Amino acid sequence: VTSLGSTLAIKLLSTSRIDDARFGVYSHRLDDMWLVGGASNTGGAVLRKLFTDKKLEELSEKIDPLKPSSLDYYPLTSVGERFPVADAKLEP
Repeated sequence: VTSLGSTLAIKLLSTSRIDDARFGVYSHRLDDMWLVGGASNTGGAVLRKLFTDKKLEELSEKIDPLKPSSLDYYPLTSVGERFPVADAKLEP
Protein backbone atom coordinates (compact mmCIF):
# COMPACT_ATOMS: atom_id res chain seq x y z
CA VAL A 1 0.00 0.00 0.00
CA THR A 2 1.29 3.44 -0.89
CA SER A 3 -0.41 6.53 0.46
CA LEU A 4 0.54 9.93 -0.89
CA GLY A 5 -0.51 12.83 1.31
CA SER A 6 1.73 15.64 2.49
CA THR A 7 4.09 12.76 3.31
CA LEU A 8 4.52 9.41 1.55
CA ALA A 9 3.68 6.23 3.45
CA ILE A 10 4.62 2.81 2.13
CA LYS A 11 3.29 -0.33 3.87
CA LEU A 12 3.12 -4.04 3.19
CA LEU A 13 1.19 -6.80 4.93
CA SER A 14 3.36 -9.21 6.90
CA THR A 15 2.91 -12.15 9.26
CA SER A 16 5.83 -10.79 11.31
CA ARG A 17 6.37 -7.51 13.12
CA ILE A 18 9.40 -5.64 11.76
CA ASP A 19 10.86 -2.54 13.40
CA ASP A 20 14.21 -0.98 12.47
CA ALA A 21 14.84 2.62 13.52
CA ARG A 22 17.96 2.80 11.30
CA PHE A 23 15.69 2.72 8.26
CA GLY A 24 12.57 4.32 9.74
CA VAL A 25 10.67 1.02 9.51
CA TYR A 26 7.86 0.35 11.99
CA SER A 27 4.80 -1.91 12.28
CA HIS A 28 1.10 -1.50 13.05
CA ARG A 29 -0.98 -4.50 14.12
CA LEU A 30 -3.88 -5.37 11.83
CA ASP A 31 -5.85 -8.27 13.32
CA ASP A 32 -3.38 -11.19 13.31
CA MET A 33 -1.08 -9.52 10.72
CA TRP A 34 1.23 -6.50 10.62
CA LEU A 35 1.38 -3.45 8.35
CA VAL A 36 5.11 -2.87 8.00
CA GLY A 37 6.65 0.17 6.38
CA GLY A 38 7.65 3.76 6.84
CA ALA A 39 6.76 7.36 6.12
CA SER A 40 8.92 9.61 3.98
CA ASN A 41 9.11 13.40 3.88
CA THR A 42 8.92 13.23 0.07
CA GLY A 43 5.15 13.28 -0.29
CA GLY A 44 2.68 15.66 -1.86
CA ALA A 45 4.21 18.64 -0.05
CA VAL A 46 7.04 18.41 -2.59
CA LEU A 47 4.55 18.89 -5.44
CA ARG A 48 3.16 22.04 -3.79
CA LYS A 49 6.65 23.56 -3.84
CA LEU A 50 7.08 22.79 -7.55
CA PHE A 51 3.65 23.37 -9.14
CA THR A 52 0.65 25.66 -8.92
CA ASP A 53 -2.80 24.21 -8.17
CA LYS A 54 -3.74 24.68 -11.83
CA LYS A 55 -0.64 22.84 -13.06
CA LEU A 56 -1.25 20.00 -10.58
CA GLU A 57 -4.81 19.64 -11.92
CA GLU A 58 -3.49 19.52 -15.51
CA LEU A 59 -0.86 16.92 -14.63
CA SER A 60 -3.35 14.84 -12.62
CA GLU A 61 -5.66 14.59 -15.64
CA LYS A 62 -2.80 13.00 -17.62
CA ILE A 63 -2.13 10.22 -15.11
CA ASP A 64 -3.11 6.71 -16.21
CA PRO A 65 -3.41 4.72 -12.96
CA LEU A 66 -3.16 1.44 -14.90
CA LYS A 67 0.15 2.31 -16.55
CA PRO A 68 3.39 1.55 -14.66
CA SER A 69 5.76 4.47 -14.17
CA SER A 70 9.38 4.94 -13.21
CA LEU A 71 8.33 6.93 -10.15
CA ASP A 72 11.11 8.63 -8.21
CA TYR A 73 10.06 9.81 -4.74
CA TYR A 74 12.74 12.47 -4.26
CA PRO A 75 13.61 15.40 -3.77
CA LEU A 76 13.05 16.34 -0.16
CA THR A 77 11.54 19.72 0.68
CA SER A 78 13.83 20.33 3.65
CA VAL A 79 16.69 18.77 5.59
CA GLY A 80 15.90 15.43 7.23
CA GLU A 81 14.35 12.12 6.21
CA ARG A 82 12.53 9.29 8.02
CA PHE A 83 12.27 6.47 5.46
CA PRO A 84 13.98 4.63 3.75
CA VAL A 85 16.89 6.28 5.56
CA ALA A 86 16.41 7.64 9.08
CA ASP A 87 18.74 10.64 8.87
CA ALA A 88 17.74 13.95 10.45
CA LYS A 89 20.60 15.67 8.57
CA LEU A 90 19.96 14.29 5.06
CA GLU A 91 20.19 17.18 2.59
CA PRO A 92 17.54 17.73 -0.11
